[in-house]
Amino acid sequence: MSKRIAIIGGGIIGLCSAYYLRKSGHEVHVYDTHDFDDSCSYGNAGMIVPSHMIPLAAPGMISKGLKWMFKASSPFYVHPQMHYSFLRWLYLFYHSSNQIQVNQSIPILTEMSLQSKSLWKDLALDLDLNLEQKGILMLYKSVAAAEEETRNAKIATDLGLENKILSKDEVNALENVSVDVLGAVHYTCDAHLSPRSAMMALKNHLNRSGVQLHSNSKVDRLEVLSKNRVEVCSNYTPQYFEEVVIASGSWSHQLAKMLDFKLPLLPGKGYSITIPKVQNHATIPSILCEAKVAMSPFENDFRVSGTMELGGLNSTVNSKRIDGIINSINQYYPNFDIKPLEVKSAWTGLRPCSPDGMPYIGTHPKFSNVKIATGHGMMGLSLAPVTGQYISEIINGERKSIPKLEPNRFS
Repeated sequence: MSKRIAIIGGGIIGLCSAYYLRKSGHEVHVYDTHDFDDSCSYGNAGMIVPSHMIPLAAPGMISKGLKWMFKASSPFYVHPQMHYSFLRWLYLFYHSSNQIQVNQSIPILTEMSLQSKSLWKDLALDLDLNLEQKGILMLYKSVAAAEEETRNAKIATDLGLENKILSKDEVNALENVSVDVLGAVHYTCDAHLSPRSAMMALKNHLNRSGVQLHSNSKVDRLEVLSKNRVEVCSNYTPQYFEEVVIASGSWSHQLAKMLDFKLPLLPGKGYSITIPKVQNHATIPSILCEAKVAMSPFENDFRVSGTMELGGLNSTVNSKRIDGIINSINQYYPNFDIKPLEVKSAWTGLRPCSPDGMPYIGTHPKFSNVKIATGHGMMGLSLAPVTGQYISEIINGERKSIPKLEPNRFS
């Protein structure tokens, strides 16, 4: 049965949810605070990564975080704050960073990622996207990183994810630029695309298919009036819907709070730099393991992205973090010279991070006609299609929520 549905959030999760809900025959409205052109969905690395089956909350992350905490250019940083929601998040993160939780999460993330990659292939055909399936290179320079990546590759192989461990010579034979590494794991199961192209294509498709896109529409009030009536008040103008999907990224906890639910969520600030391609450039996306930096070649540009800075809702650019990202590139690609005038833009965005590194996809604990889709961290673009499909199936009554993804799993 067709429903009138509001999606709050115009990032990749909101747009993919709109895509599958509209495909199911629903009347869909999407609200975005800006003009659907200002979210972390635009500035990310564009990687579709079944290989990333280990969540952020993993053994060792606490000690790494403490080691990096006072280094301005470090890849992971926690900005200390003395308020309840921050301290609760840290407490939950600490208790989630154990092998039992990781072992429970890995098969769920793997299944979702493989489904999402398959859906991305369908979307690429439907939206005429350039989905490149060259895989991802996990480049490492140290013995310690080599051992860690080899262990992860074994886990991936056991899960059926295609990969190959490469020597330094094999990496250089695969690429057409000099790569100074000890070796790499080549995850041929992975893919990548331009996030900007994907977002623009999705918006245009949704417009053509009858989805109502409400730009510059901040939601001021959200109130459930009955089991099939929700008031969404934007710019002081109320509209009424049968279902609402909260997909506002790092701002989702504020909307959940309007409905008397404290959603554990912290914004994780990330940075990216877009650089014009040079003549001799890398052709395969890579992650620089020790530096925690991602490099993505698109049609006309390179994008270099990295860092996870957990803290408040601010988009201030920290130049030392940008310097840390740029300086790490030449350690792996010695002939890749970035000059100041070549940098088109230094960008920052806020990734919504849950304490256990798993997304929230499911029903509000108090209101059955409110769904939540957020908390994907660095996996937003990679998991967006499967998230949209899950939300559509839950609303259609075709799928039950997965306990490990339930929004109230920490209650």
